[in-house]
Amino acid sequence: MLPVRDEADVLPYNLDWYADGGFPTVVVDNGSTDGSYELCEQALTDGRLEALERIETERCDWRTVLGAVFRLAKRHRPDYLVLAAADEFFEVADGRDLLGAMREDFAAGYNALTPSNMEFHMTERDDPAEPNPLARMRYYTCQQVRMTRAYPCVPELDIVGPGSIFPPGLERRRSPRKYVSRHYPFRTPEQALRKLERMSDRPTAYLRHDYLRFSGDPTEFLTKTSRLFRYREDHAWKYEDKAMSARLSQTEKALARFHGELSELQAEHTALQQEHTALQAKHTALLGMLEARSAP
Repeated sequence: MLPVRDEADVLPYNLDWYADGGFPTVVVDNGSTDGSYELCEQALTDGRLEALERIETERCDWRTVLGAVFRLAKRHRPDYLVLAAADEFFEVADGRDLLGAMREDFAAGYNALTPSNMEFHMTERDDPAEPNPLARMRYYTCQQVRMTRAYPCVPELDIVGPGSIFPPGLERRRSPRKYVSRHYPFRTPEQALRKLERMSDRPTAYLRHDYLRFSGDPTEFLTKTSRLFRYREDHAWKYEDKAMSARLSQTEKALARFHGELSELQAEHTALQQEHTALQAKHTALLGMLEARSAP
């Protein structure tokens, strides 16, 4: 299952990744305007996609798109489902066949596959002439987030709601096998700024807090290589969050920025209250004058 919105720079590599891995894929495009939908149409024609739908929403609406791609997938009566994003590339940590490993784990009775999030960062060493983010971006950190991304398609499965995805009575059995997600959320400063703008337009309840630490300064998207691990396609993954200090610095700056904005809003609010009080007093005085003039 692949929800898509304006990911044309990374989408072709993602479609190839899962098609080459033997995964039938369904896509719901949420009103892309950068050519992503046309790329998916081509993939549907050449067999890399199983099904494609497009829905239009006023803003980026993750829950609506997630529900749509879930319904689309279920129409094909799958035994198991895998939820990815256009900037996520799942693999087995040791490099073996992904689909084969998943089949083995499900056959063994496991029903939850949870990849570790290997988040790749932009650095000054990236080659801007290389269009493929997987080849261009070589530095990462392990940023652990809760990701249950593969599960059996059982009745009453709910991947959209806020609670457990599994129906009552079904015990969650997580596979002990190590899976990773090669994640490329910010790939160029221009794409990162567009993504921040799109994400900030989402309802607050669905806004991921980790986007709030970016102010929009393009230099914020570059991370020093000393704060990251270099990946050499050797599957020697490091499960440490080496970039934590960098994010701590960003959150400190964001807190200072938001505190300054809050102080400005509070000052404006106080000034408006005072102005409102003065207008009310003036209004009351004028009413009193009118009543006095109209008295017999």
